[in-house]
Amino acid sequence: MLINAAQARSYGADLELGLALAERTRWTLTLEALRSRFDDFVNPSGASAGNFVGNELPNAPRLSSGTSLVHQQPLANGAVLALDLSASYMRRHFSEVSNNAPWRFPAKTT
Repeated sequence: MLINAAQARSYGADLELGLALAERTRWTLTLEALRSRFDDFVNPSGASAGNFVGNELPNAPRLSSGTSLVHQQPLANGAVLALDLSASYMRRHFSEVSNNAPWRFPAKTT
């Protein structure tokens, strides 16, 4: 059975910066802030555990960011070698609507 939320909202900000450090070297930085919640989502079964009003939407971390440093080096045969160093961070978030601890993904940096 598929059940849809009656009403939810999300809002946030997204910032992306890029800088050319040299002719073939570029640095980028991204930052995303997000707030989300269910405004109206009561399980039609009537069970109290099915009231998800106020919970965060699934897969919607409040904060995520990333950075990347890319250098492209031309080779003698006309090809280009691209070197890419990157890192990202994602704050903890839930994978489903109940926001129960077993379904929470911890913060992660890669």
